[in-house]
Amino acid sequence: MPKSWSQKKKDKMVGEPHKQRPDTDNVVKGIQDSLLPEDCKVWHIEAKKFWSETGFIILENKCGES
Repeated sequence: MPKSWSQKKKDKMVGEPHKQRPDTDNVVKGIQDSLLPEDCKVWHIEAKKFWSETGFIILENKCGES
């Protein structure tokens, strides 16, 4: 969250959808590039961005394949 935001605004925005840059597809591409030598085997992706006071990424492998 921008440092310029008041604490009140930060508290209000936690968990709300993040609709600003970087675009979600660019975030996903960066993760793919850093984790996969080839991403041609990826056939399904779901991605969401939410506001948080600290940055983090959650990855889930729901199909049990690596």
